Amino acid sequence: MDGPIVAAVGRITKEKGFQYLIRALPTVVQRIPTVKAVIAGEDFGFLSNLKCLAIEQGVDGNVIFVRLSHEEIKGLLTDSCVVAIPSI
Repeated sequence: MDGPIVAAVGRITKEKGFQYLIRALPTVVQRIPTVKAVIAGEDFGFLSNLKCLAIEQGVDGNVIFVRLSHEEIKGLLTDSCVVAIPSI
């Protein structure tokens, strides 16, 4: 993956606050256009909302949604420049 990675891991629900990460991303993209926000977790009915929000914010090309094993999550966290925990 090109560019720095901001990782966020957890259930894809409103309470995990990933929407706040996506809303903050345009500011980060202005300074670091190659940044990728990787949101890893199982969808609990909120993924489509987050995808729509990423499109609305103009950062859909900078957000990656994935479901990873525990071992893959360890690798993601190791490779990331920043880990975001936006839970509410």
